[in-house]
Amino acid sequence: MQANDINAAIGKKMMIVSLQRFAVMQRAAMYVRGLLPGRSIQLLQVSPMGDPLIIAVGEQKLAISRETWMQLELQEATV
Repeated sequence: MQANDINAAIGKKMMIVSLQRFAVMQRAAMYVRGLLPGRSIQLLQVSPMGDPLIIAVGEQKLAISRETWMQLELQEATV
């Protein structure tokens, strides 16, 4: 996902395809937070300064950095 696509992604349901761009330790931390391949993710809000981003994963809301968002391999979920 490109940087200019972040605003276009607000409110859309996306699916995590892969976390292969992350180092092994980072992936483990993502798994603990519920960010797993195949899970649905939704970008809810971009903070006024552009970082962090507020996302929804299942029933929980998380704050992640813009850099983390850019490393996620996502595809738009089909209903």
